Amino acid sequence: MNSSIGEAIFRNQKCPICKENTLNLTQKEYEIEFYGPAILLTAFCENCKFTYRDVLLLTSSEPSAMKLKVTSEELNATVVKSSTATILIPELKAKITPGPASEGYITTVEGILNRIEEAAWLMLSSLKGLKKEKCVKFLEKLQKAKKGGEEFNLIIKDPYGKSIIIPKKGKVVKRKLSKREIKKLMKVFKFE
Repeated sequence: MNSSIGEAIFRNQKCPICKENTLNLTQKEYEIEFYGPAILLTAFCENCKFTYRDVLLLTSSEPSAMKLKVTSEELNATVVKSSTATILIPELKAKITPGPASEGYITTVEGILNRIEEAAWLMLSSLKGLKKEKCVKFLEKLQKAKKGGEEFNLIIKDPYGKSIIIPKKGKVVKRKLSKREIKKLMKVFKFE
């Protein structure tokens, strides 16, 4: 990220969870290197501690899938993940799917791995037997990837095209999502 352009703060807004006027919203506009303008939204309720974050890229793009071959040099590549994006790491059999409360964020490839690791550690305590063994092996493989000892592919599929990967040296392969892929990704947002 290059620089902050502007900021707007809205205090004492009505919280969608507790309905109190204790929600503070912050909207910061940034210029993202090699990409363009983006808005970071954050909300925090002082009463119930509800938190929400999202990243909105202001340039238009088509629904897309992008892939980066991650080597040790690319662990610090920048990732802008929108709230609608799905992240896949096939070699680790890892998948992050958006839900109704999904957040967008700006991080690095290593930051994505840290999020996956945190979720795996939370699950580990409730697992038993073979599932626990598989989770431990997954965490070992994840540690190797975090240290740059295992190459893998980072894939982001975004039905709105609002996510990006900014590599350090490698090349991001980008393609348009098919109508079938878009429909499958959009199922997450249907409430019946």
